Amino acid sequence: MKRMGETIRGYYWLPAGDTLSDQLDRLTFTAANVVIVPHQLINITPIDELHRHKIKLCVDWTVFAGAGVRQAFPDSVPVEASGEPFTREEWYLPACPNHPYLCAHHLTTLAQTLQHWGNALDGLWLDFIRYPVRWEGKSPRLPQTCFCRNCLNLFLETDQTHYAIEETRELAHQILQHRAEEWVAWKCRRIVQFVQEVKAVLSAQPHPLRLGLFALPWRRTDFNGAIRTIAGQDLGQLAQIVDVISPMVYHKLCYQPVEWITEVVQDVYDWTRHPVLPVVQSLDQPELMSADEMQAALVNAFKRPSTGAMIFTLDPVVASAAKANAVHTQFSTSRPLSLCENFAGETA
Repeated sequence: MKRMGETIRGYYWLPAGDTLSDQLDRLTFTAANVVIVPHQLINITPIDELHRHKIKLCVDWTVFAGAGVRQAFPDSVPVEASGEPFTREEWYLPACPNHPYLCAHHLTTLAQTLQHWGNALDGLWLDFIRYPVRWEGKSPRLPQTCFCRNCLNLFLETDQTHYAIEETRELAHQILQHRAEEWVAWKCRRIVQFVQEVKAVLSAQPHPLRLGLFALPWRRTDFNGAIRTIAGQDLGQLAQIVDVISPMVYHKLCYQPVEWITEVVQDVYDWTRHPVLPVVQSLDQPELMSADEMQAALVNAFKRPSTGAMIFTLDPVVASAAKANAVHTQFSTSRPLSLCENFAGETA
Protein backbone atom coordinates (compact mmCIF):
# COMPACT_ATOMS: atom_id res chain seq x y z
CA MET A 1 0.00 0.00 0.00
CA LYS A 2 1.07 3.52 -0.59
CA ARG A 3 1.35 5.88 2.35
CA MET A 4 -0.95 8.73 1.57
CA GLY A 5 -2.64 11.45 3.45
CA GLU A 6 -6.32 11.43 4.44
CA THR A 7 -7.20 11.07 8.10
CA ILE A 8 -10.09 8.69 8.80
CA ARG A 9 -13.10 10.41 10.36
CA GLY A 10 -16.08 8.20 10.85
CA TYR A 11 -18.87 6.53 12.73
CA TYR A 12 -20.24 3.17 13.66
CA TRP A 13 -23.71 3.59 12.19
CA LEU A 14 -27.04 1.85 12.60
CA PRO A 15 -29.11 3.13 9.65
CA ALA A 16 -32.77 3.62 10.58
CA GLY A 17 -35.49 4.39 8.06
CA ASP A 18 -37.44 6.82 10.23
CA THR A 19 -34.38 9.01 10.92
CA LEU A 20 -32.32 8.29 7.83
CA SER A 21 -32.47 11.85 6.51
CA ASP A 22 -31.29 13.30 9.85
CA GLN A 23 -28.53 10.71 10.05
CA LEU A 24 -27.25 11.56 6.59
CA ASP A 25 -27.34 15.26 7.42
CA ARG A 26 -25.18 14.64 10.49
CA LEU A 27 -22.69 12.58 8.49
CA THR A 28 -22.18 15.34 5.96
CA PHE A 29 -22.29 18.19 8.50
CA THR A 30 -19.56 16.62 10.61
CA ALA A 31 -17.35 15.87 7.57
CA ALA A 32 -17.31 12.11 8.03
CA ASN A 33 -15.51 10.12 5.36
CA VAL A 34 -16.08 6.53 6.60
CA VAL A 35 -18.97 4.62 8.17
CA ILE A 36 -19.09 1.09 9.52
CA VAL A 37 -22.52 -0.57 9.54
CA PRO A 38 -23.59 -4.05 10.72
CA HIS A 39 -23.57 -6.34 7.72
CA GLN A 40 -27.22 -7.23 8.36
CA LEU A 41 -28.15 -3.60 7.61
CA ILE A 42 -26.44 -3.22 4.24
CA ASN A 43 -29.75 -3.65 2.45
CA ILE A 44 -31.20 -0.50 4.10
CA THR A 45 -28.02 1.55 3.85
CA PRO A 46 -28.25 4.43 1.33
CA ILE A 47 -25.12 3.39 -0.53
CA ASP A 48 -25.52 5.78 -3.46
CA GLU A 49 -25.97 8.74 -1.11
CA LEU A 50 -22.85 7.81 0.83
CA HIS A 51 -20.79 7.52 -2.31
CA ARG A 52 -22.19 10.81 -3.61
CA HIS A 53 -20.82 12.47 -0.48
CA LYS A 54 -17.54 10.55 -0.82
CA ILE A 55 -18.18 8.57 2.36
CA LYS A 56 -16.67 5.10 2.29
CA LEU A 57 -18.80 2.17 3.47
CA CYS A 58 -17.45 -0.66 5.60
CA VAL A 59 -19.29 -3.46 7.37
CA ASP A 60 -19.07 -4.85 10.87
CA TRP A 61 -19.11 -8.62 11.18
CA THR A 62 -19.96 -9.98 14.64
CA VAL A 63 -18.19 -13.31 14.98
CA PHE A 64 -18.27 -15.08 18.34
CA ALA A 65 -21.26 -13.54 20.12
CA GLY A 66 -24.89 -12.63 19.77
CA ALA A 67 -28.43 -13.93 20.11
CA GLY A 68 -28.53 -14.95 16.46
CA VAL A 69 -25.43 -17.08 16.83
CA ARG A 70 -26.77 -18.70 19.99
CA GLN A 71 -30.09 -19.47 18.33
CA ALA A 72 -28.46 -20.98 15.25
CA PHE A 73 -25.80 -22.90 17.22
CA PRO A 74 -27.17 -23.58 20.72
CA ASP A 75 -24.24 -25.88 21.52
CA SER A 76 -21.74 -23.02 20.98
CA VAL A 77 -21.97 -21.89 24.62
CA PRO A 78 -18.42 -21.55 25.99
CA VAL A 79 -17.33 -23.46 29.08
CA GLU A 80 -15.33 -21.96 31.94
CA ALA A 81 -12.56 -23.65 33.91
CA SER A 82 -15.14 -24.56 36.56
CA GLY A 83 -16.81 -26.79 33.99
CA GLU A 84 -19.89 -24.56 34.01
CA PRO A 85 -21.22 -22.89 30.85
CA PHE A 86 -20.72 -19.15 30.31
CA THR A 87 -24.21 -18.51 29.00
CA ARG A 88 -24.41 -14.72 29.25
CA GLU A 89 -23.38 -11.62 31.18
CA GLU A 90 -26.19 -9.06 31.00
CA TRP A 91 -26.64 -8.34 27.25
CA TYR A 92 -23.50 -10.26 26.25
CA LEU A 93 -24.05 -13.77 24.85
CA PRO A 94 -20.66 -15.27 23.99
CA ALA A 95 -19.89 -18.14 21.64
CA CYS A 96 -17.01 -20.59 21.48
CA PRO A 97 -14.38 -19.52 18.91
CA ASN A 98 -13.70 -23.15 18.00
CA HIS A 99 -17.21 -24.33 17.18
CA PRO A 100 -16.58 -25.86 13.73
CA TYR A 101 -20.03 -25.29 12.23
CA LEU A 102 -20.22 -21.73 13.50
CA CYS A 103 -16.84 -20.88 11.98
CA ALA A 104 -17.79 -22.51 8.68
CA HIS A 105 -21.11 -20.65 8.67
CA HIS A 106 -19.38 -17.29 9.06
CA LEU A 107 -16.98 -17.96 6.19
CA THR A 108 -19.74 -19.17 3.87
CA THR A 109 -22.07 -16.28 4.72
CA LEU A 110 -19.25 -13.78 4.36
CA ALA A 111 -18.41 -15.05 0.88
CA GLN A 112 -22.08 -14.82 -0.13
CA THR A 113 -22.39 -11.30 1.26
CA LEU A 114 -19.30 -10.10 -0.56
CA GLN A 115 -20.46 -11.70 -3.79
CA HIS A 116 -23.63 -9.61 -3.58
CA TRP A 117 -22.37 -6.36 -2.01
CA GLY A 118 -18.60 -6.44 -2.37
CA ASN A 119 -18.34 -3.79 -5.09
CA ALA A 120 -20.13 -1.27 -2.85
CA LEU A 121 -17.86 -1.84 0.14
CA ASP A 122 -14.44 -0.53 1.12
CA GLY A 123 -13.73 -2.63 4.20
CA LEU A 124 -14.76 -5.30 6.68
CA TRP A 125 -14.28 -5.04 10.46
CA LEU A 126 -14.34 -8.18 12.60
CA ASP A 127 -16.18 -7.74 15.89
CA PHE A 128 -16.21 -10.04 18.95
CA ILE A 129 -13.21 -11.78 17.42
CA ARG A 130 -11.95 -13.19 20.68
CA TYR A 131 -12.52 -15.61 23.52
CA PRO A 132 -15.38 -14.67 25.86
CA VAL A 133 -15.05 -11.70 28.20
CA ARG A 134 -17.33 -8.79 29.03
CA TRP A 135 -14.60 -6.15 29.10
CA GLU A 136 -16.54 -2.92 29.69
CA GLY A 137 -16.19 -1.77 33.29
CA LYS A 138 -13.69 -0.80 35.94
CA SER A 139 -13.03 -4.35 37.15
CA PRO A 140 -14.28 -6.81 34.53
CA ARG A 141 -14.76 -10.47 35.33
CA LEU A 142 -11.99 -12.45 33.62
CA PRO A 143 -13.09 -16.06 33.10
CA GLN A 144 -10.61 -18.47 31.58
CA THR A 145 -12.34 -20.19 28.64
CA CYS A 146 -13.07 -22.23 26.63
CA PHE A 147 -13.07 -25.81 27.88
CA CYS A 148 -15.95 -27.16 25.82
CA ARG A 149 -15.65 -30.50 24.06
CA ASN A 150 -14.46 -28.92 20.80
CA CYS A 151 -11.73 -26.93 22.51
CA LEU A 152 -10.51 -29.75 24.75
CA ASN A 153 -10.38 -32.15 21.82
CA LEU A 154 -8.41 -29.68 19.72
CA PHE A 155 -5.95 -28.74 22.43
CA LEU A 156 -5.46 -32.26 23.79
CA GLU A 157 -5.48 -33.74 20.27
CA THR A 158 -8.13 -36.29 21.09
CA ASP A 159 -11.68 -37.06 20.00
CA GLN A 160 -13.78 -37.58 23.09
CA THR A 161 -17.54 -37.37 22.60
CA HIS A 162 -18.42 -36.03 26.06
CA TYR A 163 -16.79 -34.48 29.12
CA ALA A 164 -18.54 -34.47 32.48
CA ILE A 165 -18.37 -31.26 34.51
CA GLU A 166 -15.98 -32.84 37.03
CA GLU A 167 -13.72 -34.13 34.24
CA THR A 168 -13.73 -30.73 32.52
CA ARG A 169 -12.85 -29.03 35.79
CA GLU A 170 -9.93 -31.38 36.41
CA LEU A 171 -8.59 -31.08 32.86
CA ALA A 172 -8.84 -27.28 33.00
CA HIS A 173 -6.97 -27.29 36.30
CA GLN A 174 -4.19 -29.44 34.88
CA ILE A 175 -3.89 -27.29 31.76
CA LEU A 176 -3.79 -23.98 33.66
CA GLN A 177 -1.36 -25.34 36.24
CA HIS A 178 1.09 -27.15 33.99
CA ARG A 179 0.56 -25.92 30.41
CA ALA A 180 -0.57 -22.33 30.88
CA GLU A 181 1.82 -20.71 28.39
CA GLU A 182 1.06 -23.36 25.79
CA TRP A 183 -2.68 -22.85 26.40
CA VAL A 184 -2.50 -19.08 25.91
CA ALA A 185 -0.38 -19.41 22.78
CA TRP A 186 -2.86 -21.95 21.42
CA LYS A 187 -5.82 -19.65 22.12
CA CYS A 188 -4.13 -16.76 20.33
CA ARG A 189 -3.20 -19.00 17.43
CA ARG A 190 -6.80 -20.16 17.02
CA ILE A 191 -8.00 -16.56 16.69
CA VAL A 192 -5.19 -15.81 14.23
CA GLN A 193 -6.09 -18.85 12.14
CA PHE A 194 -9.71 -17.79 11.82
CA VAL A 195 -8.72 -14.25 10.82
CA GLN A 196 -6.43 -15.76 8.20
CA GLU A 197 -9.39 -17.68 6.81
CA VAL A 198 -11.41 -14.47 6.64
CA LYS A 199 -8.52 -12.77 4.86
CA ALA A 200 -8.49 -15.57 2.31
CA VAL A 201 -12.19 -15.01 1.61
CA LEU A 202 -11.55 -11.30 1.07
CA SER A 203 -8.54 -11.98 -1.14
CA ALA A 204 -10.67 -14.14 -3.41
CA GLN A 205 -12.93 -11.18 -4.22
CA PRO A 206 -12.26 -9.11 -7.37
CA HIS A 207 -12.80 -5.86 -5.46
CA PRO A 208 -10.13 -5.34 -2.75
CA LEU A 209 -11.39 -4.60 0.76
CA ARG A 210 -9.55 -3.42 3.83
CA LEU A 211 -9.70 -5.83 6.77
CA GLY A 212 -10.05 -4.27 10.20
CA LEU A 213 -10.41 -5.71 13.67
CA PHE A 214 -12.08 -4.34 16.79
CA ALA A 215 -9.64 -4.92 19.64
CA LEU A 216 -10.15 -4.75 23.38
CA PRO A 217 -8.89 -1.44 24.82
CA TRP A 218 -6.38 -3.21 27.04
CA ARG A 219 -2.70 -2.47 27.01
CA ARG A 220 -0.34 -5.42 27.06
CA THR A 221 0.12 -5.26 30.84
CA ASP A 222 -3.48 -4.49 31.83
CA PHE A 223 -5.10 -7.14 34.04
CA ASN A 224 -1.88 -9.18 33.92
CA GLY A 225 -1.86 -9.41 30.15
CA ALA A 226 -5.52 -10.42 29.83
CA ILE A 227 -5.81 -9.27 26.22
CA ARG A 228 -3.80 -12.39 25.35
CA THR A 229 -4.40 -14.75 28.27
CA ILE A 230 -8.15 -14.23 28.52
CA ALA A 231 -9.30 -12.80 25.16
CA GLY A 232 -6.75 -14.52 22.93
CA GLN A 233 -6.04 -11.32 20.99
CA ASP A 234 -2.33 -11.20 20.20
CA LEU A 235 -2.29 -7.94 18.28
CA GLY A 236 1.32 -8.43 17.23
CA GLN A 237 0.35 -11.56 15.32
CA LEU A 238 -2.98 -10.22 14.09
CA ALA A 239 -1.31 -7.11 12.67
CA GLN A 240 0.43 -9.35 10.15
CA ILE A 241 -2.98 -10.22 8.68
CA VAL A 242 -5.31 -7.25 9.09
CA ASP A 243 -4.90 -3.77 7.62
CA VAL A 244 -6.18 -1.76 10.59
CA ILE A 245 -6.56 -2.38 14.32
CA SER A 246 -9.34 -0.51 16.12
CA PRO A 247 -9.15 -0.52 19.93
CA MET A 248 -12.55 0.29 21.42
CA VAL A 249 -11.39 3.06 23.73
CA TYR A 250 -14.72 3.79 25.42
CA HIS A 251 -13.26 5.79 28.28
CA LYS A 252 -16.45 6.33 30.28
CA LEU A 253 -17.54 2.70 30.05
CA CYS A 254 -14.05 1.75 31.26
CA TYR A 255 -14.00 4.45 33.98
CA GLN A 256 -10.91 6.10 32.53
CA PRO A 257 -9.91 9.72 31.81
CA VAL A 258 -9.81 10.89 28.20
CA GLU A 259 -5.99 10.86 28.25
CA TRP A 260 -6.15 7.07 28.57
CA ILE A 261 -7.27 6.94 24.92
CA THR A 262 -3.87 8.13 23.73
CA GLU A 263 -2.10 5.68 26.03
CA VAL A 264 -3.97 2.72 24.57
CA VAL A 265 -3.38 3.85 20.99
CA GLN A 266 0.32 4.28 21.68
CA ASP A 267 0.59 0.83 23.25
CA VAL A 268 -1.18 -0.82 20.31
CA TYR A 269 1.12 0.97 17.87
CA ASP A 270 4.25 0.08 19.87
CA TRP A 271 3.10 -3.53 19.93
CA THR A 272 2.18 -3.78 16.24
CA ARG A 273 3.84 -0.92 14.28
CA HIS A 274 0.61 -0.98 12.31
CA PRO A 275 -2.21 1.48 11.50
CA VAL A 276 -4.35 2.10 14.60
CA LEU A 277 -7.86 3.51 14.25
CA PRO A 278 -9.36 4.08 17.72
CA VAL A 279 -13.10 4.03 18.36
CA VAL A 280 -14.39 6.52 20.95
CA GLN A 281 -17.81 6.47 22.54
CA SER A 282 -20.55 9.03 22.10
CA LEU A 283 -22.95 7.17 24.38
CA ASP A 284 -24.16 8.67 27.65
CA GLN A 285 -23.08 5.59 29.59
CA PRO A 286 -22.65 4.96 32.43
CA GLU A 287 -23.46 8.66 32.85
CA LEU A 288 -24.01 11.74 30.71
CA MET A 289 -21.12 12.73 28.46
CA SER A 290 -20.92 16.41 27.68
CA ALA A 291 -20.06 17.73 24.24
CA ASP A 292 -16.82 19.13 25.66
CA GLU A 293 -15.81 15.74 27.02
CA MET A 294 -16.61 14.09 23.72
CA GLN A 295 -14.49 16.62 21.87
CA ALA A 296 -11.67 15.99 24.35
CA ALA A 297 -11.94 12.27 23.64
CA LEU A 298 -11.61 12.98 19.91
CA VAL A 299 -8.62 15.26 20.48
CA ASN A 300 -6.85 12.38 22.22
CA ALA A 301 -7.96 9.85 19.63
CA PHE A 302 -6.51 11.91 16.77
CA LYS A 303 -3.06 12.25 18.33
CA ARG A 304 -0.19 10.43 16.68
CA PRO A 305 0.32 7.61 15.98
CA SER A 306 -3.44 7.27 15.34
CA THR A 307 -4.66 7.15 11.74
CA GLY A 308 -7.92 8.89 12.63
CA ALA A 309 -10.96 8.24 14.80
CA MET A 310 -14.30 6.47 14.68
CA ILE A 311 -17.29 7.27 16.90
CA PHE A 312 -19.59 4.69 18.46
CA THR A 313 -22.32 5.52 17.57
CA LEU A 314 -23.85 8.14 15.26
CA ASP A 315 -27.18 8.26 17.13
CA PRO A 316 -26.12 10.50 20.07
CA VAL A 317 -24.57 12.94 17.59
CA VAL A 318 -27.87 13.08 15.72
CA ALA A 319 -29.74 13.67 18.97
CA SER A 320 -27.44 16.42 20.28
CA ALA A 321 -26.60 19.59 18.36
CA ALA A 322 -23.84 20.31 20.87
CA LYS A 323 -22.18 16.95 20.22
CA ALA A 324 -22.61 17.43 16.48
CA ASN A 325 -20.87 20.80 16.66
CA ALA A 326 -18.05 19.30 18.74
CA VAL A 327 -17.52 16.52 16.21
CA HIS A 328 -17.72 18.96 13.32
CA THR A 329 -15.01 21.10 14.91
CA GLN A 330 -12.70 18.18 15.52
CA PHE A 331 -13.31 16.36 12.25
CA SER A 332 -12.87 19.57 10.26
CA THR A 333 -9.55 20.44 11.91
CA SER A 334 -8.00 16.97 11.83
CA ARG A 335 -4.80 16.73 9.82
CA PRO A 336 -3.28 13.94 7.71
CA LEU A 337 -0.97 11.59 9.58
CA SER A 338 1.95 10.74 7.35
CA LEU A 339 3.13 7.88 9.58
CA CYS A 340 0.03 5.76 9.01
CA GLU A 341 -1.55 3.91 6.12
CA ASN A 342 -5.23 4.47 5.59
CA PHE A 343 -8.13 4.26 3.18
CA ALA A 344 -6.54 6.69 0.76
CA GLY A 345 -3.84 4.09 0.10
CA GLU A 346 -3.76 1.82 -2.91
CA THR A 347 -2.75 -1.79 -3.13
CA ALA A 348 0.74 -2.02 -4.60
